[in-house]
Amino acid sequence: MNKVVVLERGKSVFGEEIQLQQRERDFEIISNGVFLMSTENGQSEREMVKKAVAVMRRNPRQVLVGGLGVGHTADQVLREGDNVNAHIVEIEPKIVEWQYKYLYPFSNRVLQREGASLIIDDVSFWLERNPLCYDLICLDTDNGPDWIVADRNAKLYRNEGLDLLYHRVTQGGAVSFWSASRSQAFFQLLKEKFDRVYEYPVKVSATSQLPPDYVYIGCKD
Repeated sequence: MNKVVVLERGKSVFGEEIQLQQRERDFEIISNGVFLMSTENGQSEREMVKKAVAVMRRNPRQVLVGGLGVGHTADQVLREGDNVNAHIVEIEPKIVEWQYKYLYPFSNRVLQREGASLIIDDVSFWLERNPLCYDLICLDTDNGPDWIVADRNAKLYRNEGLDLLYHRVTQGGAVSFWSASRSQAFFQLLKEKFDRVYEYPVKVSATSQLPPDYVYIGCKD
């Protein structure tokens, strides 16, 4: 087993322990003992963006990224065109600090790129308080609808949150969700709320024997 080196520990904004650790060349973020994310492979986070862009009926110009993570999602958003503006909403200052200090090589210095705007906030509160509409909303706030790390995020995957997301996305746009597992119940709920919905399994890597991650997309036509 690869040796794990704990680089930093701290308290999250909600008083829970948050930890950055290194496994060989890659970094991992752990929250309250639960694995959140790794720099090892960002394929599914990038596919959350690319597959949404492929099925939506307009080019993404204004994009909301819910959760900075290690930066894969935001980096992919900015790769979708020269005129893309991304609001990157991250609630945890430690994750932002670690992005600058350790993770820039993996995100192509995403927070300093043209078009990127960092917002320190809870993404659901941001959506509730700001009447802005986005062409694409990408949400990687937890490990998926059936594996909620932070209870406050549960509403994003339920009736109230999905109604809010539908009203905050422009006509022809889409909302995409990252999930560590398949969720048939969530897929069915998306069908009730959006005009077109998609479910995509994404292999962690070509050689991995692990179950795939999943991307869910709801389109507003």
